[in-house]
Amino acid sequence: MPAPSRRTPWPSLLIHGGAALLFVVLLARAVRADDVFAWSAGLAYVSYDTVLIALVFRQTLALLRSAEPPPAALPRPTLGVLVAA
Repeated sequence: MPAPSRRTPWPSLLIHGGAALLFVVLLARAVRADDVFAWSAGLAYVSYDTVLIALVFRQTLALLRSAEPPPAALPRPTLGVLVAA
């Protein structure tokens, strides 16, 4: 039986919609501009990527902090198996 599908959270929809809108606006600006401000689209993309990398880094750190090491106090069972081939 397939797992029930989860709905996409609204912040994710907002981020993806904003990224798509930013892409369209900056692409239109870069196509129509003939001056020094034409490269502002590249700066906006670099800034956007930097923010995304920072957010992913922050989320990754939160995941690493919450990871609990396995309890070392419990004895580990040992077992050896020899199979003749």
